[in-house]
Amino acid sequence: MVICEEALEREMIISSSYVPGMEITLSSRLKSLYSLYSKMKRKDVSIDKVYDARALRVVVGDKNGTLHGPAVRCCYSLLDIVHRLWTPIDGEFDDYIINPKPSGYQSLHTAVQGPDNSPLEVQIRTQRMHECAEHGLAAHWLYKETGNPFLSIDSMDEPETEASSYFSKNLEEGNSSDILSSKYKSLKAGHPVLRVEGSHLLAAVIISVENDERELLVAVSFGLAASEAVADRRSFQIKRWEAYARLYKKVSDEWWFEPGHGDWFTCLEKYTLCRDGMYHKQDQFGRLLPTFIQVINFTEQEKSEYWAVVSAVFEGRQVDWITSRSKFDLVASTSVEAGIDNKVNLLRTMLSWEEQLRSEVNFKQTKHDVKLYDLHGSLGEVVIICWPHGEILRLKAGSTATDAAQRVGLEGKLVLINGQLVLPNTKLKDGDVVEVRI
Repeated sequence: MVICEEALEREMIISSSYVPGMEITLSSRLKSLYSLYSKMKRKDVSIDKVYDARALRVVVGDKNGTLHGPAVRCCYSLLDIVHRLWTPIDGEFDDYIINPKPSGYQSLHTAVQGPDNSPLEVQIRTQRMHECAEHGLAAHWLYKETGNPFLSIDSMDEPETEASSYFSKNLEEGNSSDILSSKYKSLKAGHPVLRVEGSHLLAAVIISVENDERELLVAVSFGLAASEAVADRRSFQIKRWEAYARLYKKVSDEWWFEPGHGDWFTCLEKYTLCRDGMYHKQDQFGRLLPTFIQVINFTEQEKSEYWAVVSAVFEGRQVDWITSRSKFDLVASTSVEAGIDNKVNLLRTMLSWEEQLRSEVNFKQTKHDVKLYDLHGSLGEVVIICWPHGEILRLKAGSTATDAAQRVGLEGKLVLINGQLVLPNTKLKDGDVVEVRI
């Protein structure tokens, strides 16, 4: 791991220039034997298919958020450096910056063949993303309980990266067509994407989908830099959607329909789906280039808003009513998230107090040679966070998932604990995040 860190650090010094406030921090970890065994068993794969046995994390400083846009560009520049330094493993790249996880987690994940030809996972994120992953809503509760500052790579991210591993496995077996059809079946003309070339992120829109979603004709706007929008997904809303819609309408009005068509600010480019699971640019000679596009995955609200904006732009109507509604939703969403963040911090403090109390009780009992007893039993309750409203609930020790659902008035609904679907009689523990599906 030291060799990997030194190689990457040396390449970064050669390839990138220093920007005050954007210091880059490297850290590494080796996966434990038990974690390796658990992942092999869960995914039913051999050890040579576990690509995150070794992992590097790269955190880009953003000067307390004031340089978040440039820091995002730096993340993609570092991704390009990593892929030039080591060979990427097909199907093992995930862009959670453009498309954050439901928890709000953002990071670039890629797996490469390291210096000794062994798999190496690399995670790249900004400082603000890192703080959210470690201490915000995206944090895993086991991080606090084990005291391992690098645990989020080892446990938190595994379940949600299985799709890419499954994709690469099917590529090897020659069964990629079904995966591709399911992954990109929702793509259609007008869908927004981002064009990534090194550290340059540009807004683009799909003009046509061809050859069973394997080839795309994409209109790229060289005047719409997108790093700030990527840095904060909310800035995509409405005005950003309107920019995409106007780009799509411009191409339709000009009747551009072939690669190379366009003007000084807009150009149509052809992209082909490759073995790595990404759409790469194809030049006029049929050569595939490192430049790729990242499809923007909509939430249900974003989907309805975007196509409403597209319809309004094509019909020549104003989008003010959509804008006002979006601002109202944004204020409501921001206030809810702020409240949930406060509750998360409160619960972490409560758990810290409990851990301290547990240690003191165990120390005193050991000192006086008294039989130890369960602290949860002595306190007589557990504390959990219950979604969808982010409430902190105090339940009796021994309470189950069904008890939590009953408490919020949603008895009989599916219950997830820490993101995993569980049986109704599953007992709750302190710090569990319980989600009741409506």
